[in-house]
Amino acid sequence: MKEFGKTIFGTRLLQLRQRQKITEQELGVMTDISFASISNYEQGLRYPRLDNAIRIARYFGVSLDYLSGIQEKECVEKHAMGMSEYQLMAMRTSNTRGVGKLINGVMGLCGESGEVMDLVKKHMYQGHELDSERLVEELGDVMWYIAEVANYLGMDLGEVAYRNIEKLKRRYPDGFDRERSVERENA
Repeated sequence: MKEFGKTIFGTRLLQLRQRQKITEQELGVMTDISFASISNYEQGLRYPRLDNAIRIARYFGVSLDYLSGIQEKECVEKHAMGMSEYQLMAMRTSNTRGVGKLINGVMGLCGESGEVMDLVKKHMYQGHELDSERLVEELGDVMWYIAEVANYLGMDLGEVAYRNIEKLKRRYPDGFDRERSVERENA
């Protein structure tokens, strides 16, 4: 490893961006980093702040060590992903803007939830084997539409998940309680 820091970071960023066939502007939109900053990083004129380096690494699915030249291996563990990272990666494939993002998200959420329900229905009532792989795929589609709605609202999925857990803690401070659930429905 002859280079380190700005030069290798910029070289690797450029290679990753070109491999994905996206422009500096598109990467900027996806990572919420200015086009000028991305251009400066690629030219080795500036090194990104840590938060921007993390966004870039997450977008491309590589480690900071790889981007900085500390390690040669490009890939990071692909099976564990945070909510914010998922949202950032998923929204690369969204083509909606404005209120269309909300409408697409809500309609898609209904449709994909129906797909999940249909798989379980066929298993429970029609004698089909439960197709776990397909169920996981459909759950992923549900997540995509949740990310679409959250994106429209300007909310990070991690924040949505955190708020849901806080609500559940208030509702069931000691874990699920059937009596509390019944009381809640009767209130």
